[in-house]
Parts: sequence; structure tokens; C-alpha cells
Amino acid sequence: MLRSILTFTVLAAFACPAIARPPAQHHRAARHDPSDARSQAQAPAASADCSTFYVGGQAPTSAAPAAPPLRIFCHSFYSVGYSTALRDPLWSAEHLTRAMAIGGDKTKRIKSIKFARQPGLTPAEEGAHADYKRPWDRGHMTPANDAENEATQRDTFVVTNIVPQHANLNERLWQYLEASVHRLAEDDGEMYIVTGPVFDGAPTLMSGRIAIPAATFKAIYDPSKNVAIAYIATNEASPQCRVVAVAEVTKETGIDPFPALPADAKAAAPSFPLPKAATVPLPDCR
Repeated sequence: MLRSILTFTVLAAFACPAIARPPAQHHRAARHDPSDARSQAQAPAASADCSTFYVGGQAPTSAAPAAPPLRIFCHSFYSVGYSTALRDPLWSAEHLTRAMAIGGDKTKRIKSIKFARQPGLTPAEEGAHADYKRPWDRGHMTPANDAENEATQRDTFVVTNIVPQHANLNERLWQYLEASVHRLAEDDGEMYIVTGPVFDGAPTLMSGRIAIPAATFKAIYDPSKNVAIAYIATNEASPQCRVVAVAEVTKETGIDPFPALPADAKAAAPSFPLPKAATVPLPDCR
């Protein structure tokens, strides 16, 4: 079955409001644990221009002309394109620089934090911290470790930046992939990253509200090498990870992560070995 968000949107027959950019309320996503709701994320002000997070200044787009608009929320160093029908982000985009990555390595991870609501959405339009149940982790799309200080790290703990991600994926393979891409930004100077879910036509709903993705993707563009590549990992107890062309992400999700790049760059799947991060294994993506 084609894993297409557009299929589900037709089935759901939803209509999202026009693009909005309110002030932001605010990675490794925390496992569901009542104790991690002890504190509430407090966010810095939103970035003045989230176009800087995108290759060529162009946000990820839908490849289908009839697709309904998303709500776009701009945060301190990343932005999300959010579906109020699925109560999930369809993409989260960031421009990770060497300085940010080094800052993230030096910043202590915040513990026991409650994931904040998104200003501009009603409770009915978004998921909530308490909706997440085992075995589903609150899987960040833009990682907390990419934030260069504590204030911007807190800005990643918002419910519009997470999807239900199986603990076995989130705490192992996905963590390794995030760490490897983070290291790549340190080595090469900068990295454009778009992360999001891949849905089947009629996804299961967690807590009767939040769509559970069949997989999650991470698309990257390395300007120093002029290479675009993507990774798709199945969202299950024994996850498998594929290395694919960026065009494959568009085929499976309906989302073009990098509309500013030429079609031939997105159609190619070049050999592109990821570096090993200092503290975790290499991700097993083939």
C-alpha cells in the first residue's frame, strides 16, 4: 500500500487553516513516564525569519496540488508543518551549523520536562503530552541535541514537534541516525535537515487521537558536498532503515523536503557514508 499522507487526508476529508506563524512556545524524546511531566517547557521568542531553515529559502511543499494547507509554526531554530487532522507534524526543518552542533554537545540534556502546547492551536487540534502510551515514545522530529543552548533546547519540547515513535526505534537506531547527522554538521560545517513521518493510507490512532506513522524519514542536504540523501526507518519493535533518494520520500509521503533543489539531485541516491558519532554506534541504514 502506498504510504501517502495524501491518501489519508482524502479519507479524513479535513480542511486545515491557512499558514500561521505565531510566536513559538518553545532530542532524544522521552519515554512515556508520569515522572517526566514535572516541569513545563518555557520557550524563547520565535525566529524572525524561518526561511533561513530551508534550502534556498523554500519550505518543504506538498507534491500534490489539491492537498490542503498545513499550519506552519516557526520556532527558535526550526519550523514545523503541522496537520491538525493527524495531530502530527508532517515535517520539521532545520539548518544545523557547526557552531550549533558544538553548542549542543556542550549543553546538558534537560530532564523531566512536560511537552508544551503549541500557541495558535486549540486542544482539539493537537496532541497532548498525556496522550502518549507505551510502547510509543514522544519522538522528536527536530532533536534537542541540535539546540546550541538550554533555551533553544527547551524550544524543542513542544507537542507539534513529536510523533508516536516505537521505543525500540527512538532509543536506538533513530538516536544513532540523529547523532551521525549531527556529527556530519560538525565535520562539514552545515546541514539542512527535514524530518517527518510516513503514514499508511489509514493509520492507527494512539489514544484515539494521534496518527501512528508506519515509518519516519530524515532527508539531508550537505552543501559542502552538494549531496542530498534520505533515510526511512520503519516504526516498529524491530526497525529497518533504508537509504533512499530524496525523491523516494516525496513518493511515499507526498512531501518534497527540498523544493529548491533540482529534480536530478533529488532523484539520485549517491554513496554517502555517515560518520560515526562519539558516543553511539553507526545507524544500520542500507
